[in-house]
Amino acid sequence: MVKPLERLSMAYGVKIIGFRPIVFVAPHCPEDHEQFVNELVAKVCTATGCFAVINTKIPRQLVDLNNSEEIEKSDDPAVKRFYGDLLEMVRELSDQTEWPWVLFVHFTPRFYTKRRFLYEREQNGRLAVRSPGQSRDFDIDIGCGLAETLAVHFSSGEGVADEDRYVSAKKIRRNRGHGTVTCNQNRVAHLQRLLTLGGMRTKVGREWAALAESNMVQHVAQKIGSVSVVQLEIIQDVGERREAVEALIQVVENLI
Repeated sequence: MVKPLERLSMAYGVKIIGFRPIVFVAPHCPEDHEQFVNELVAKVCTATGCFAVINTKIPRQLVDLNNSEEIEKSDDPAVKRFYGDLLEMVRELSDQTEWPWVLFVHFTPRFYTKRRFLYEREQNGRLAVRSPGQSRDFDIDIGCGLAETLAVHFSSGEGVADEDRYVSAKKIRRNRGHGTVTCNQNRVAHLQRLLTLGGMRTKVGREWAALAESNMVQHVAQKIGSVSVVQLEIIQDVGERREAVEALIQVVENLI
């Protein structure tokens, strides 16, 4: 018998206790372009029975709950409770099932507001770069310490074997952090395919590879061990559509 979903009000926001071995994390308070990310996570988890910790009360300017160093330095009880609830939730699932998923969710604007280098090199060997005003060419970027290879960037990506799709992001940009790969390549490929089938153009390590040691993706992966941890950077206008909820529900139902 499937146990009922529990939704609890916490000092930091909302905790959802589900039954599916997937944890969604919304670490940033609903501000600016991330105003509706918490709503997306709550709707998906309520529909699918996933676990979640959702920050709705702690501003990023006060403490960035996606940064383990800032969490450690904070003496705010609500920050400590967020951290404790997250680790407890993931530990319990890892004890009950093999390789549960942990998905950190963020929104980012469609258009670049400053010059950005990508985890991609042009055919001349230089890092690919985007300028302010240009549109991001993806709907979701998966961060897990990996980046897609040239075989994918300069082709449709079809017919490229899973083991040839990705490379350690550190090999492309060595100055972006010393983190490790936080999810098995085959699982990453499976997630990417499901998101793509849901109508969302999905990249891996296109712009955010979650390589910084202080990134909570890295922290949870190192702290717990046998878990698949990724960051989903969703374009704001995509994440705010009703279709995004429907697509992510389908992804979750086929992920495990």
